Amino acid sequence: MHQRPEIRVCQLAALLAIIALAGCSTATRQAPVEDRSKAPRAPAAAAQQAPLPGPAPAAQLPVGESAGKAGFYTVKPGDTLLRIALEHGQNWRDLARWNNLANPNLVEVGQVLRVLPPAAQAAPVAAAPP
Repeated sequence: MHQRPEIRVCQLAALLAIIALAGCSTATRQAPVEDRSKAPRAPAAAAQQAPLPGPAPAAQLPVGESAGKAGFYTVKPGDTLLRIALEHGQNWRDLARWNNLANPNLVEVGQVLRVLPPAAQAAPVAAAPP
């Protein structure tokens, strides 16, 4: 039994229409969204637990000691290590190493980070002789 070509084209068109409609009818699953604009209050039981591990104490330099100095940057809300590195022409891995960051994804507002290599900051710029 041979079908006419017109019937095959109609069957193919109907099949494609069914597939398109089935694709449009499936429910979309959206990623969960969490509002972190306001810090939630911690339950009393959570307050009694041990503090979570954070960056090593060496990662944060005292604010009064290096804040505002050339080669250092104070973290602002919304900053990431990658963005800070890009703004200062550095690699984020170098910033993590220079600041002894155990977790480069964790920088805190007010934290002072070194954004120039330690040797580049310590070495004075020599003037060329005339």
